[in-house]
Amino acid sequence: MINEVRRFVTVLILINLICLFFHIGALYTLNQPFFEAQLLDAYLVNFLLAIILYFFMTKFRYKLESSLGFVFMGGSGLKFAAFFIWFYPNYKADDIITKIEFSAFFIPYAANLVFETAYLLKTLNSSENQSKK
Repeated sequence: MINEVRRFVTVLILINLICLFFHIGALYTLNQPFFEAQLLDAYLVNFLLAIILYFFMTKFRYKLESSLGFVFMGGSGLKFAAFFIWFYPNYKADDIITKIEFSAFFIPYAANLVFETAYLLKTLNSSENQSKK
């Protein structure tokens, strides 16, 4: 299990760094400030929550087998709660959430969610196939 988590974290770090590189590149091209919309915080929070959810789901995949979908949805709810607790008050301080602010949270959220979903499906399917042998 430690190797699974290590591999997941390594690839997740790479994906986040690549997305962050392109995100900053797009902001640079648009002459927008890089870190005004809590960009690094958004990547870090989404990254950490993805690791926590992955670890929890792989550790308890056999005990919670029939409820893993709900656990995954709960993890997504936790990510949105993090948005509303940490990011939304700052974004809404001027009564306007700009596209830059929205993308600062949504791009890392989406990137982590897509990878996390694909990796969890692969992991859970391989463990299911191993248990059938």
